[in-house]
Amino acid sequence: MPVDQYIVFVLERTSDVNKVKARFNRLGFDNLCGYLCPGMNEWQEMGKPIERLCTMSAQLLREELEKKDVLLIDVREPHEWREGYIEDAVRIFFGDLEEKASSLPQNKPIAVTCSAGNRSSLAASILKRKEFKEVYNVLGGMTAWKNLDYPTKIMRNRAAEQSG
Repeated sequence: MPVDQYIVFVLERTSDVNKVKARFNRLGFDNLCGYLCPGMNEWQEMGKPIERLCTMSAQLLREELEKKDVLLIDVREPHEWREGYIEDAVRIFFGDLEEKASSLPQNKPIAVTCSAGNRSSLAASILKRKEFKEVYNVLGGMTAWKNLDYPTKIMRNRAAEQSG
């Protein structure tokens, strides 16, 4: 997140605002422009607007990939990708997604994965903000995929291939 980014805190207690603000200030983030208290539950109960992010299980992802009905974006770091990736996944490092999003098709559902689902959740939010209509966060990410013993590809570099 850029240090000049405007920040709105969503907190359960108003008494936490100063404590959280101080911690963000120590990290160089000083653009607090507001806060929401007592949190999302009351916001929803008041009927205020919310956005939602769709999710997809590893099982459903596999089905959708077999039907070629979804584009899979893997936002992990290069070294994580080399350890194993899903065939046909497109690797776009999380930090590059903002600028590379325009190269993605707007007319196809997009599933986003990382190792467990945290970075992919943020990445999916970035795509939603850029007006992609159908975006899914893959719950459990590559950890769930591998725990289900689904196939992965291994990126081999030349040095590894030459050494056997």
